[in-house]
Amino acid sequence: MMVLKQSHNFVSFFISDDINENEFPEYIGKLGFNCIRFNIDKIGFARQFIKLKVFEHMNLGYPDFFIWKGREHYFCEFKSKNDLLHSNQINWLLFNSHLPYALAKVIL
Repeated sequence: MMVLKQSHNFVSFFISDDINENEFPEYIGKLGFNCIRFNIDKIGFARQFIKLKVFEHMNLGYPDFFIWKGREHYFCEFKSKNDLLHSNQINWLLFNSHLPYALAKVIL
């Protein structure tokens, strides 16, 4: 089961099933989302959805996934039940708060 909370350009997925990061693409696919593992090589792909002049603050890292369904799209960070956002991930989110962002968190 998944609960979705959304505000402005941020969305949270609260996952009540014990899945891991490798299982997330299939899991979110059941909700109709497409999902790719995100890395520096996928910036061109993300530009199809978002007008990115420069991907800012890459020295802070980047999210785990890029997910989309129709015109809805998010950079997505996955966190297992025992994992929390690290300071560099929070900084990335703050510096790139103008970008659509999702947090997928397993909550058991």
